[in-house]
Amino acid sequence: MALLPLSPDELLTTTRAVRKRLDFDRPVERSVIEECLQIAIQAPTGSNLQRWHFVVVTDQAKRRAIAELYRKSWANYLTSPTAATNLRFDDPTRDKVQQRVGESAQYLADHLERAPVFLVPCFVGRIDGQPSSAQAGTWGSILPAVWSFKLAARRPQFFWPMALHRALRSPALARGLESFAAQLGLTRRFGSPVLFRAEPRG
Repeated sequence: MALLPLSPDELLTTTRAVRKRLDFDRPVERSVIEECLQIAIQAPTGSNLQRWHFVVVTDQAKRRAIAELYRKSWANYLTSPTAATNLRFDDPTRDKVQQRVGESAQYLADHLERAPVFLVPCFVGRIDGQPSSAQAGTWGSILPAVWSFKLAARRPQFFWPMALHRALRSPALARGLESFAAQLGLTRRFGSPVLFRAEPRG
């Protein structure tokens, strides 16, 4: 797969959320996911336990069900005064940017199930009732791999938007993904669609 000619500094300072310019009709090959995962699992983990698992969801019915749960969470999120769509700023430039952020987030919520692949990072076992230090260590052992996957996905016309980061705000969404992961003996942590970026249209 072709790589973008980016230095480490350029890679870290140009990675942005993308939601509107999506090519929902272009399939994402399994080899692309596997290649990015091979890079992601080079990330460090606490005690070098490497307890991560990545659940790849391509089934259309499952993607639709997850998207419906997400939209319920999104509707609840919109009631918060700190929701992206509700924030306003005195600075006209920043306020305009914030409005675009809200519009693009709404667009992704409306079209989420059209993403050809969902990736749900998980870890083995449970942390319910464990001290905060143990829970922090577990989170700290999966977040680097998640971010590494996102950076590995910075290929020409390819990206990985964060979408299901509101899972903890929605009991329904959390239960749905948790049930899915529990069938595999895992704990769900995050989830996002994987898509190709659409070419600009003249």
